[in-house]
Amino acid sequence: MVAHSEVGIRCNQGHASTAVLRDVSTFGCALDSEAGWLRTGMFLTITPADGWTIQAILRWVCNGRAGAEFLRPISQADARELSGGE
Repeated sequence: MVAHSEVGIRCNQGHASTAVLRDVSTFGCALDSEAGWLRTGMFLTITPADGWTIQAILRWVCNGRAGAEFLRPISQADARELSGGE
């Protein structure tokens, strides 16, 4: 599913920024962000606008885009909601 919603991101080291959420599935998503501190293997908390949080690990980072795997899969309904209902 393709999403284009802005989310908050925060790592365990305390860095925080925003990202655009894309390609949401029950197992993960892609993030577009200008946060220069993103690194492969980093744990993130992803916070959509409604305050719900999702724990994830970054599996790859390249040129302002990152791939995140959710630590616990989310439901199909939640994936659809994060994708803007697509």
